[in-house]
Amino acid sequence: MLTDYEVHWFDQLKQDARSVAITATTKTSAMIIKRVTQIHSSYERLGVFERVSIERWKALNPDVDHKFITDVDIDSWVEERWPQYVDLYRNMFPICRAGVQRLAVVLRWGGLYADCGTYPIRPIDKFRPFDLWEGDLIMFKLKDRDHQGMVSIYGPKVDRHMKLTTDCIFAAEQGHPFLQIMIDAIFARTAERNGSGLYVETDGTFRLRRWVFDTAGVHIYSEVAHKHGIIPRDGLADAHDPDLIERPYMCNTYRYSTESWLKENRFVRDGVDKVTDELQNLNKLKRIYGV
Repeated sequence: MLTDYEVHWFDQLKQDARSVAITATTKTSAMIIKRVTQIHSSYERLGVFERVSIERWKALNPDVDHKFITDVDIDSWVEERWPQYVDLYRNMFPICRAGVQRLAVVLRWGGLYADCGTYPIRPIDKFRPFDLWEGDLIMFKLKDRDHQGMVSIYGPKVDRHMKLTTDCIFAAEQGHPFLQIMIDAIFARTAERNGSGLYVETDGTFRLRRWVFDTAGVHIYSEVAHKHGIIPRDGLADAHDPDLIERPYMCNTYRYSTESWLKENRFVRDGVDKVTDELQNLNKLKRIYGV
């Protein structure tokens, strides 16, 4: 059951889609995004912000195939494709399995992957800079962050000049070999760290977060990309509040994180009501960009 607020947003999104279908221009690029894939445990468990974001991907890109799949949908394919990793995969912390799932859906179908909390500000063919889609693999820079303070707590010290790569949005041609390399690296790191054995609550939230980043998140994505000479694009695909103020018209997507995989997530820590926070963020985006 949709709330009145969601119904209102979706009605306006449909109007927006009709407008975009008329005004969007064709842009020549090496990669033409034909599919957007997003993953969650189920549509019913999505928050308001995530639902609006998903519908906005559809509305702004009416000619792009949108695929929403559940964990169960992709789990069976992962286990069939990589039987040697089945035990590791099943024992992984859910957020670490997500690191594999993201890569697996793009390896299987190609196109763009975006977390459900990634809100598109403009249609894909109008992402900036306009040469953003040149190439057959597009990884995005994690803006204004380096490895100082985010360095792995278990692995070797990494190159401090290495650019961090976001894991919440990326694109590649179907079957791109780098995606397989990334998946192998995640399973190797997981095996090295004894699967889920290090997720002990006594480590604390900060230690847990960094462990996840290093095993199946931004750390390992960045390390493997750096090793293979892949430079992430500065496409502002994980824009946060300062970006909306400093250069709002260069932002391509806005990143909204619930930290739902952490017991001590930001709503618990700050005593904030999740739905209220979601609506405030949606209204903020509406004030800046319209619907």
